[in-house]
Amino acid sequence: MLTVCPSLGPPPVANYALHFKSAVYIFLQQLITNDMDKKLAEELTCSQRLEILIELLQQRPIRPVLEKLSTPQLVQAHNFLWNKMVEFHVRTQPAEFRREDVTRKMVPSAKYQRQQSCDLRIDYCKGIECIWSNPVCAGNKVKNNMEVMAEQIGEYLFHVSSSLRLN
Repeated sequence: MLTVCPSLGPPPVANYALHFKSAVYIFLQQLITNDMDKKLAEELTCSQRLEILIELLQQRPIRPVLEKLSTPQLVQAHNFLWNKMVEFHVRTQPAEFRREDVTRKMVPSAKYQRQQSCDLRIDYCKGIECIWSNPVCAGNKVKNNMEVMAEQIGEYLFHVSSSLRLN
């Protein structure tokens, strides 16, 4: 550290530089922490996955759980629930899983778009693009579809076929 007179301490410029360096360090630490917190907030946690499963097993609506999720978490929850639905089908049903058996119960994208007075191309609504540009509208559609998946899982679990397969 630069000292002009040992009894007076470092000159003021050195103090400013030291404070500036400390301020930059603190700012960078907060930035890193905030970025990590943001990434953690965007991850669908194990406890959130478990909460979804508990609601399903207790035959309660999953909408309240879904309402608490961020957009990235909702996308992950959709994938998680779809995979669980396929898994429960394979374990409980004798017939091969057919995607259409579930998706036909969902509101078609074109109809949903008309209901929302949306004039974007249909592929935006069918794909994942709209969830990022219009998270409220697309999030509602995803939640509606997840409720259909939850009902389907309920049918698999609570109206089990006579030829139950638990592998």
